[in-house]
Amino acid sequence: MMKANAYRTSFVTQAGFTLVEILVAIALFAILMAVLSSTLLGTLNINGKSQQRLASTTKVQQVVENVKASWTSSAKALANYGNVCVEMEGAVPAGTTVQVQGLDKRGGNAGSAVNAVFKQPGACSATVPTSMPDMRRVTVKSTDADGKAVTIVLDIVNPGRL
Repeated sequence: MMKANAYRTSFVTQAGFTLVEILVAIALFAILMAVLSSTLLGTLNINGKSQQRLASTTKVQQVVENVKASWTSSAKALANYGNVCVEMEGAVPAGTTVQVQGLDKRGGNAGSAVNAVFKQPGACSATVPTSMPDMRRVTVKSTDADGKAVTIVLDIVNPGRL
């Protein structure tokens, strides 16, 4: 008899969760995970779009820097500026356009917009034109993978006027 009482006492004093409590806990955990996973996926989607936008902006900025270097700091800066020619390694990235507009001293339009000519280093003409605008407005446009436009505009002073 002593043995049966000891077994019954130890069985009654054991604590634990019931099946209903465990099922409720699992349901709450599942709801919490659904909410958190949708938030996390939304954040990752925004991050991916931001990286695409940054890549497009960087691509356009590199083209602008090549134009600026070719027209201000190269040995043939004045000729390159006058001939609307840009010397750079490689090709202009796909989907990128470069428009150049002549400007007068006050920044007003002094001619129609033309496309810049891109050539390998040393391939632009060294002949300096007799007539050149005081400034040129360079507009570089590109579109990212989502079709959103990225545009950078830069005004460059005629290197012969510096």
